Amino acid sequence: MKRQPLFRDKLIVWINSASLERSVAIARDLRGCSKTALVSPTFFLANGPHGVRCFFELGIPDVILDMRILGDSKEIWQCTTAAAVHGAKAISVHALAGTKGLEMALEAAEASKQMTYKVRRPLILGSLLPASMDDATIIDDLGLRERRSKHVERLARRIITVGADGIIAEYEDIKTIRRVSRRIPLFIFSQRAANNFAEVQHPEDAELAGITEILEAKADHVIFDSTFVERTDVEWAADLINKELEPFKAREKV
Repeated sequence: MKRQPLFRDKLIVWINSASLERSVAIARDLRGCSKTALVSPTFFLANGPHGVRCFFELGIPDVILDMRILGDSKEIWQCTTAAAVHGAKAISVHALAGTKGLEMALEAAEASKQMTYKVRRPLILGSLLPASMDDATIIDDLGLRERRSKHVERLARRIITVGADGIIAEYEDIKTIRRVSRRIPLFIFSQRAANNFAEVQHPEDAELAGITEILEAKADHVIFDSTFVERTDVEWAADLINKELEPFKAREKV
């Protein structure tokens, strides 16, 4: 059975800037390739719920709050229900919150329907380790015994066991997660901007995973950093993104 994506857009724009004006402008000009936004802690701390509302006013219906919540049960409950009230279609909870924390988020999301009067609850996405948490950091700095892949496998299994809706992860973690489950929807951070077929690719960029590599690896959604297009014509960048997405959209129609 084919996996059903959680959102209509394969590409999700990661609003990863403190600037309200610039973030709104980028989201507006990228609407041609995505009307789904992932709001980072950076943007939310700088602009709050009022800033998030700007995306709804732009006609971007799917807003995900990437809060990576990690706290006690009361805090997780309050954060999840508050996200629902603000209109978020999904919220991220860190897998390190544990089984109880993830279960509490799911319970709070379901309970939030009584507050929002919506038929569907917000989705709960489990966040894994950031890219900076490599083996050296985990073993030498934190003093843990297992390498990153083992931690990713353990956390992914926890997210899947409690019934969370998806996983936010790094490209290098895809194979490890897929060994645990081929069904769980994956949201993967792109490591570079879209391919520009009119230019020779920089050797350093060639080693990074972009939209094509992530979708070829069977991820469900690509998280595209808004800062990738801060210093370029955003509508032109949207055209490049659409060209890179086109083969994958065509496959879905077959």
